[in-house]
Amino acid sequence: VEAELALTRFAEYYNYHRLSGVLGWLTPAERYDGTPFTDRGFENIAALAHLQPWLQATMSAA
Repeated sequence: VEAELALTRFAEYYNYHRLSGVLGWLTPAERYDGTPFTDRGFENIAALAHLQPWLQATMSAA
């Protein structure tokens, strides 16, 4: 069950939140079915999620 959840999360990240240079900087979902890339922050990138509050503060100050 834990492994299945981890794989599901990875597949969602890989297909909807990861830009691919091979695909012209589209996500696989954009390339395959036109699902738009809507990420505007770091919340879907685990290694950068801790920067999200800083990004929001910076963007609201601009």
